[in-house]
Amino acid sequence: MGRRLDSTPEGLTDAEAGRRLLRHGPNLLSPPAPEPWHRILLRQFQSVVVVLLVAVFAVALMVGDYL
Repeated sequence: MGRRLDSTPEGLTDAEAGRRLLRHGPNLLSPPAPEPWHRILLRQFQSVVVVLLVAVFAVALMVGDYL
């Protein structure tokens, strides 16, 4: 494996690491795209408890029994 990557058990020299950095760029992942607010809101209603609370709230508003 080290031979295929042109490396040794001691690792790369500073010069070779610098050349590879210039050639390939830094080893960084791009940040994930931000999730839209409406998708976050809709995901909240996947929980049965949240749906139940919204339903009970709607019934309480219709009946007029709220604090």
